[in-house]
Amino acid sequence: MKEAPRTVEGVLGRARVSVPLYRDAETTREIAARVNERLGEIEEATGRVDTQAFALIAAYMFAADEDRMTRERGEETQELLVRLDKVCTALRGLADETILPESDQRR
Repeated sequence: MKEAPRTVEGVLGRARVSVPLYRDAETTREIAARVNERLGEIEEATGRVDTQAFALIAAYMFAADEDRMTRERGEETQELLVRLDKVCTALRGLADETILPESDQRR
């Protein structure tokens, strides 16, 4: 029998909801608080209350943030790979300089 997903009770916008547990209850509540912050920012900027539109805009903003972070991680990973390749090349060069060919070792 499949176990029901765990949830955490909370408020998103003006609605009382059960949100799926993400990692642990504290993390889930922190995420809900960030959503509420975004909703508040959107409400302040627009000067009106429209929870459905706010929810959609907040979802879009979070998706855009996630995309930005994913792209930044990809760029950082690429930079790291280039640096590691340079280190490997330098190490190979050092190894080639310090290790004598077999013919020179017999002398």
